[in-house]
Amino acid sequence: MDRKRRVLVACGTAIATSTHVANRLEREFAARGLDIAITQCRVAEVPSHVGDVDVVVTTAPMAPVDSLPIVSGIPFLTGIGEDEALKQILEAVEGG
Repeated sequence: MDRKRRVLVACGTAIATSTHVANRLEREFAARGLDIAITQCRVAEVPSHVGDVDVVVTTAPMAPVDSLPIVSGIPFLTGIGEDEALKQILEAVEGG
């Protein structure tokens, strides 16, 4: 049975920027008819999600965690490079 794909959105406090990015991703996924779960957390909490998510989208700097793909969420705040970031996220989710 195929499991539901999961995206983890992380920022410094798991409040403002992660919420903005998560909302933006929800709209993008819905527009493509994709049923992808999105969870938010603080960057410090990312290691506790290894194995539960397919990709991390972060608005704060963070060190690599195992082989978990990490994509910058900054393009969803600035509007610059959004298409490329979304492409990376979708590739990580599809590859999971």
